[in-house]
Amino acid sequence: SAGSREQVGFARAPIPERTWAALSTYYYNNRHAAQREDWDDLGTSMAFVNWWESQTRLIPMPLRWKERWHRELMPTVAAWAGDVQLQATAFYGMRVYADASWLIRHVDREDTH
Repeated sequence: SAGSREQVGFARAPIPERTWAALSTYYYNNRHAAQREDWDDLGTSMAFVNWWESQTRLIPMPLRWKERWHRELMPTVAAWAGDVQLQATAFYGMRVYADASWLIRHVDREDTH
């Protein structure tokens, strides 16, 4: 429900099995290709990730996979957002958090993406 979603800022929801299989397989086969994310030039304006203490990495993805996963995940995300129509905008890759990493609640803004 919207009330419980607003209290914690997230919700768990099932995704299509083939989507999960593809995401999991892609991660497993490409985890060695994770690249250091460059947060240094962004300073504290991007302080929702503690990049100065625990470096995050990003596994890049080909455009065709990003487009596919956007299509397949959009209905689940739209339902979570309150059955609103969403527009696919950005899908950077798979972020990998190391021990001691954290991500605080935040709202992505158009001016930062």
